[in-house]
Amino acid sequence: MTIFSLESYGAVFTDVLTGIISTMTGMHFSTQSNERDDACDELNGMMSLNGNRSGFLVISASRDDMRDICTCMLGINAASVTQDDEIDCLCELVNMTAGNAKLRFNDTKYMFSLTPPFVLSGKDINITTKNKVQMYSGLLGDGNLSLKLKIIY
Repeated sequence: MTIFSLESYGAVFTDVLTGIISTMTGMHFSTQSNERDDACDELNGMMSLNGNRSGFLVISASRDDMRDICTCMLGINAASVTQDDEIDCLCELVNMTAGNAKLRFNDTKYMFSLTPPFVLSGKDINITTKNKVQMYSGLLGDGNLSLKLKIIY
């Protein structure tokens, strides 16, 4: 019997997200920190992961960082990026990350179904979970830009 390791599970999502960022933008993000950080940024892309072990995927970014990521994803200059573009790009990162991770967990007990991604935006958002909820948290970046990845179980 395999014991569930949230760190190993989160590492799959981290690997997928850094690969997607590299492919979509040419930026090379790496893990900056794995320390738990409950603070949210201005944009929080989320998706419910429904399966034997249901949870949430959260990718967070500041508007400035998301705008810069969008410029590379969309091939347009920063002045042309709209709030809708930022939200669409973040939803697409969430969707691609969950979809690729799902493929890696195919035919395992960690398989999950995808739900529509959504974004919570604002400066005073606080995502609070019950005590004793397992959470994987990672800060990813390239030295200039950063994204936060959270898996909440």
